[in-house]
Amino acid sequence: VSAADETVGFAPPNGRLAILGPGDADRLPIPFKDYLVRPDGIADWAVHIPVDALDRDLPPDALALLRAGRPAEAATALACDARPTDSPACSLIAVALNRRGAMRAIAGSPDPRDGGGWIARSYVHQGLGDLDAALAAAAAASPETPWTRARLAEMQLLVGDPSAALRTLGPAPAGCDDIGHLSAVRGFAALSTHDHGAAAAAFDCAIAATPAAPLPWLGQGLLKIRAGRLAEGRASLETALSLDPRRGMIRTWLGRAFVDEGYGDKAAAQFALARREDPDDPTPDLFAALERFGANDPVAALRLVEDAGDRGDRRASLRSARGLSEDRAVVGAALGRIYQVLGFDSLAIAEAAPVRHAA
Repeated sequence: VSAADETVGFAPPNGRLAILGPGDADRLPIPFKDYLVRPDGIADWAVHIPVDALDRDLPPDALALLRAGRPAEAATALACDARPTDSPACSLIAVALNRRGAMRAIAGSPDPRDGGGWIARSYVHQGLGDLDAALAAAAAASPETPWTRARLAEMQLLVGDPSAALRTLGPAPAGCDDIGHLSAVRGFAALSTHDHGAAAAAFDCAIAATPAAPLPWLGQGLLKIRAGRLAEGRASLETALSLDPRRGMIRTWLGRAFVDEGYGDKAAAQFALARREDPDDPTPDLFAALERFGANDPVAALRLVEDAGDRGDRRASLRSARGLSEDRAVVGAALGRIYQVLGFDSLAIAEAAPVRHAA
């Protein structure tokens, strides 16, 4: 998997890594699946607290705690344990703290009264692994605001429908969107459809409006890496990480950037930290397997790909059906190539066969 050109490839037979572009797969000696790493997928597990989408009557101390990223203390200030279902802020806090009992109670409570409540309800359903309900809640949000549009587009990207997300976002304004988060979502929607100019403009707007938000820095980093500006892209990823050092997803992509630059030790350190922050995310193992394979260590690569498959299965409740299918396809492609290098051709064919059908 390459953040630079969106392709996964374990080739050629001499065990050295080749970065392949779309269409190059036909030149490989075994069945191979082009797998596009769509950057919209990075939002799958990136639940954030959109404080500005909430009602404005939050007590100042609770609002300050939420803005500072201290949801447990905000829960105490808001007495969320006593009233988990009647406050959008308490709903989002339940998601941030993974309080599943509270989330289930919120999901079964009466419909929200405003757009902020629907946004919070959408996050609750996502936290419980019900993506259909999360999408429906985002679509039900009323009245429409920039925040409700951003959340609906976010969910449409998550379920693999960037065209719907672009329709929800509407044409890009002459300047910037009303809120930075809307610009960030617009950037990922543009990135997922390969409109790099629009993505760059949207991420620039998002960073200008909300420089302390990690998501637009992450998007900008991926965009620069895709354009071959590896050092600049890594710098943007490092900025994103400085703003949210406990987000495993950011560490994973920073490790991927280090792989592209040839810094295997630094990449391994980031992948290890990413696993600690998010033990069920398969991506660090897949990226680490690519690095090990390129370093002529197919045995270690095999172990990492198998670990990625196990982690992906544990993550199933938080993935769309399309996302799960693609996860399994990339694992199968990787296993097939590694088995062939190790001399197990029959296993390579067995692993590659379902990948051909998935293509």
